Amino acid sequence: MRLPEVLQDLSARSIKMDSDGYLVIEIISRRAPIGFCIYPEDFKPPDPFFNYGDLKLVEGLWYYDGEYNDPESEYAKRFDALLKKNKYGVTSSFVN
Repeated sequence: MRLPEVLQDLSARSIKMDSDGYLVIEIISRRAPIGFCIYPEDFKPPDPFFNYGDLKLVEGLWYYDGEYNDPESEYAKRFDALLKKNKYGVTSSFVN
Protein backbone atom coordinates (compact mmCIF):
# COMPACT_ATOMS: atom_id res chain seq x y z
CA MET A 1 0.00 0.00 0.00
CA ARG A 2 1.29 3.45 -0.87
CA LEU A 3 0.13 6.42 1.19
CA PRO A 4 -0.67 9.70 -0.57
CA GLU A 5 2.14 12.23 -0.30
CA VAL A 6 0.07 14.58 1.88
CA LEU A 7 -0.22 11.82 4.53
CA GLN A 8 3.46 10.90 4.24
CA ASP A 9 4.39 14.54 4.90
CA LEU A 10 2.68 14.43 8.30
CA SER A 11 5.67 12.63 9.88
CA ALA A 12 3.43 10.15 11.64
CA ARG A 13 4.40 8.81 15.03
CA SER A 14 2.95 5.42 14.10
CA ILE A 15 1.11 3.73 11.26
CA LYS A 16 -0.70 0.49 11.93
CA MET A 17 -3.27 -1.77 10.36
CA ASP A 18 -6.13 -2.39 12.76
CA SER A 19 -7.34 -5.96 13.19
CA ASP A 20 -10.71 -4.87 11.71
CA GLY A 21 -9.02 -3.97 8.42
CA TYR A 22 -8.48 -0.21 8.47
CA LEU A 23 -5.33 1.89 8.66
CA VAL A 24 -4.57 4.17 11.63
CA ILE A 25 -2.06 7.01 11.26
CA GLU A 26 -1.22 8.55 14.63
CA ILE A 27 0.36 12.00 14.45
CA ILE A 28 0.52 12.99 18.10
CA SER A 29 0.17 10.79 21.13
CA ARG A 30 0.04 13.12 24.10
CA ARG A 31 -2.79 13.28 26.58
CA ALA A 32 -5.24 13.25 23.66
CA PRO A 33 -4.23 11.35 20.51
CA ILE A 34 -4.57 12.94 17.07
CA GLY A 35 -4.53 11.14 13.76
CA PHE A 36 -6.40 9.66 10.83
CA CYS A 37 -8.26 6.46 10.10
CA ILE A 38 -8.45 5.21 6.52
CA TYR A 39 -11.16 2.71 5.66
CA PRO A 40 -11.32 0.50 2.56
CA GLU A 41 -14.38 0.83 0.31
CA ASP A 42 -15.78 -2.52 1.48
CA PHE A 43 -15.24 -1.86 5.22
CA LYS A 44 -17.86 -3.34 7.51
CA PRO A 45 -17.98 -1.92 11.07
CA PRO A 46 -17.40 -4.63 13.70
CA ASP A 47 -20.42 -3.48 15.75
CA PRO A 48 -23.33 -1.01 15.46
CA PHE A 49 -21.65 1.46 17.85
CA PHE A 50 -18.34 1.60 15.94
CA ASN A 51 -16.77 5.09 15.99
CA TYR A 52 -15.13 5.95 12.65
CA GLY A 53 -13.53 9.12 14.05
CA ASP A 54 -14.47 12.70 14.89
CA LEU A 55 -14.53 14.36 11.46
CA LYS A 56 -15.24 12.77 8.10
CA LEU A 57 -12.82 14.51 5.73
CA VAL A 58 -13.64 12.59 2.54
CA GLU A 59 -15.17 9.19 1.89
CA GLY A 60 -13.09 6.62 3.78
CA LEU A 61 -10.84 9.17 5.56
CA TRP A 62 -11.63 10.29 9.10
CA TYR A 63 -9.76 12.58 11.47
CA TYR A 64 -9.72 11.79 15.19
CA ASP A 65 -8.69 14.12 17.96
CA GLY A 66 -9.10 13.50 21.67
CA GLU A 67 -9.59 17.23 22.25
CA TYR A 68 -12.36 17.57 19.64
CA ASN A 69 -15.14 16.17 21.78
CA ASP A 70 -17.52 19.11 22.06
CA PRO A 71 -18.60 21.01 18.93
CA GLU A 72 -19.23 24.12 21.04
CA SER A 73 -15.75 24.23 22.61
CA GLU A 74 -13.30 26.96 21.58
CA TYR A 75 -10.92 24.26 20.35
CA ALA A 76 -13.55 22.79 18.01
CA LYS A 77 -14.57 26.24 16.76
CA ARG A 78 -10.95 27.13 15.90
CA PHE A 79 -10.52 23.78 14.15
CA ASP A 80 -13.74 24.22 12.19
CA ALA A 81 -12.64 27.73 11.12
CA LEU A 82 -9.42 26.24 9.73
CA LEU A 83 -11.41 23.64 7.80
CA LYS A 84 -13.54 26.37 6.22
CA LYS A 85 -10.37 28.00 4.86
CA ASN A 86 -8.93 24.83 3.32
CA LYS A 87 -8.46 24.41 -0.42
CA TYR A 88 -9.78 20.84 -0.62
CA GLY A 89 -13.41 21.57 0.21
CA VAL A 90 -13.33 19.56 3.44
CA THR A 91 -15.97 20.57 5.95
CA SER A 92 -16.57 19.64 9.53
CA SER A 93 -19.08 16.91 10.29
CA PHE A 94 -18.86 16.56 14.05
CA VAL A 95 -19.76 13.08 15.18
CA ASN A 96 -20.41 12.44 18.84
